[in-house]
Amino acid sequence: MKNYFLISIIALAVFTACKPGHQKEAQRKAAMETDTIISIPPHTVNVYYFHGDKPCTTCQAVGNVAKETVMKYFADSMNVHFIDININRKPNRKLTRYYHVTNTSIVVAGREGYDNLTKEAFDYAVKKPDKLEIIIKETIMQREEYNR
Repeated sequence: MKNYFLISIIALAVFTACKPGHQKEAQRKAAMETDTIISIPPHTVNVYYFHGDKPCTTCQAVGNVAKETVMKYFADSMNVHFIDININRKPNRKLTRYYHVTNTSIVVAGREGYDNLTKEAFDYAVKKPDKLEIIIKETIMQREEYNR
């Protein structure tokens, strides 16, 4: 009888200790599902450079190529913006969740959707930056928002 009572108390303690964690997970999932869509003005293309607090050399090269591309080809355009986003800052969490970003990334986004160029960025940023520049430029120019 003592063992049954002891097991019941332990089980009760375990279940009540785990309950708040489940509530927080459920709240997080609900928030992500009901999160409002990130609003980008009409006829606008944003080039997001997502990075952490201390980006590595390759990550810095990715950001530099993206920024230089936007400045080189779209400096006169009022509709193309380069935006530097630190993923570790609390105000940026909604944006990182929306674009499914967890590490350094390049995202070309407009009202109609977005293109994640992270794979290409890491493939070419250091050894073939000219190729990455062309990819970013073409992606921006192919966006429906840019062509309107």
